[in-house]
Amino acid sequence: MNSDNHNIGKVSLAPSVAVENHINRSHQILCVVENMSEIPTAAFVLSLLGGIFVLLGGLIWAAVGTFLAFFTGLGWLLYLFVVFGIIIIVGAAMIRSTPSSAKSWGIVILILGILSLFGVVTAFGGILSIIGGALALSWKPPVRQTP
Repeated sequence: MNSDNHNIGKVSLAPSVAVENHINRSHQILCVVENMSEIPTAAFVLSLLGGIFVLLGGLIWAAVGTFLAFFTGLGWLLYLFVVFGIIIIVGAAMIRSTPSSAKSWGIVILILGILSLFGVVTAFGGILSIIGGALALSWKPPVRQTP
């Protein structure tokens, strides 16, 4: 008789060990993803990037404002975009450090992002800040289940 016919009815345990290892690995990945949801990471990153772009655009506007200050008294208004960028960056840091305040800082970031759209150079940072602020507003902290 052929030796291949003897293995037909036997069940190998190797695939079940592989499946169990795969399930354990999947559980570990899910635990990491679950822990990441404790911090609104996407809101933090987009708000931080938006704040940096608003700050850089604000520095350009501040240079223009310094030049305009010699001719008009309104050059100081362009410094507001620098302040907006700094506040957005601080808000992003606060979202990261104290996730419980994400909604409050999300509102601040959203408002300053909208205002940053008016300074054409700062518009890209404003768009990122709006998205980051909206994500901070929609973020929900994970619910802890008590055993």
